[in-house]
Amino acid sequence: MSVSSPIQIRLDAMTAWFLNGAIRYVRVYGHEIVRAIFPTCRDPKWGSVLPEIHDLSTNITDSIATFSYGVDFSDDGIGIDSRIKVDMKMGG
Repeated sequence: MSVSSPIQIRLDAMTAWFLNGAIRYVRVYGHEIVRAIFPTCRDPKWGSVLPEIHDLSTNITDSIATFSYGVDFSDDGIGIDSRIKVDMKMGG
């Protein structure tokens, strides 16, 4: 199962989107600083193995955004199961 609906993140002057396990289009004061951060897995021929996202938990407030989810990669001879937690916040 993929998480098909994008989740918009707004933390003070920072905006971003969470979609299918990726943090995308991170902007600060309207300037893109990061295009994408995402878990990935390659097969022996350097093809991408599509992730299966599950057990998504989100907590977004005015000052912090937290995402926790499982990511499974499986393909011919590949089986990787992992758990990811992302905390995003503005400031130092």
